Formats: sequence, structure tokens, C-alpha cells
Amino acid sequence: MTTDKKLKILTWAVIILLVLNASTIITIIIHNYQFKQASMQNTYTSENFPTGNPYNGRYFINQLNFSDHQIDLFRKMNQIFRQQSKAIAMQLFETRKQMYYYMINHKPDTILLNNFADSIGFLHSKLKKETYQFYFQLKSICNKQQKEKLDSIFYHLLVNDKMMGGNGQGYKKGMRMYQYRNSN
Repeated sequence: MTTDKKLKILTWAVIILLVLNASTIITIIIHNYQFKQASMQNTYTSENFPTGNPYNGRYFINQLNFSDHQIDLFRKMNQIFRQQSKAIAMQLFETRKQMYYYMINHKPDTILLNNFADSIGFLHSKLKKETYQFYFQLKSICNKQQKEKLDSIFYHLLVNDKMMGGNGQGYKKGMRMYQYRNSN
């Protein structure tokens, strides 16, 4: 082979390698950008994590004015409920995330999407069952006045969406509106 022919082959090899490197770098940049966008949409803090709600153990203890004995019983019940509800909420989150990623696929299968939707409904049902069982446990350790207050707490927890930031208000605004309404 002549030097000119070798030079042309090497030039084309370098051009092909440059194109491959450029396309690889562009692919990595696009993937990282899409990953960051998805991560920002799926980032949960203690305030907006699916298991979060404005009621913690201290809230129940203070609102229901529990005795020391009731506090001990409540803590045991609450710990079990929190573990179970958090596990369900994590399953809900993962199922929703899987459904989302499958939905944005080029040719998603609606049968599989229906299965995801059914799974989400089942998990919601399971969470509500855990919630009412927790309510019954709490009710069993309450006196008459505490039961009335407990009913009010669970009404706001289960029925009154405004307190949980319903109607697109977001958690913080909805909670402030609830606190404002109940402080007057």
C-alpha cells in the first residue's frame, strides 16, 4: 500500500472514531439530563413522602390527652401501624413509578397498565384497612371524651381533603388553612 492510501484509511478511521465518541458523549449527556429530570420529579422529603401526614405520635398523645399507661399502649400500636403503612406506601410508590415508566414506553401494553392500576387500587385498599384497624385499636384505649376527639381526628384524616392540602393547594397551604380555621 502506498502512503497516500494508508493516510486516507487512517483519516477515515479517525473520523469514524470521532463520530462514535461524539454520539456516545451526546447520549450520556441526554441520559443524565433525563435522569435528573425524573429524579427531581420523584424526590421525596419527610414533608412530601407518600407515608407522611400531619399527624405524628406526639399529635395524638397531645390531642387525646393520654395518660402514661395509654401512651405506652399507643406507642406500641403506632409503631406497628407506621411500619405497615410505610411498607404499603413504598409499594404504592414503586408501583406508580413502574407504571409511569411503562406508560412512557413507545408501545405500552394496556393490559399491563390495567394490572398496575389494579395493584395500586389493591394497595390503597390495604392501606385503608390498616388505617381503620389502627383506629379501632386506638378507640379501645380511649375514654368517652377521647373517643369523640379521636373521631374528629380521623374525620379530618380520612374525609376532609382540605386539611391534607386537597384541591391542588399542596400540603403546606392546606395545613395552614386548617390550622387557621381551627385557631379561631
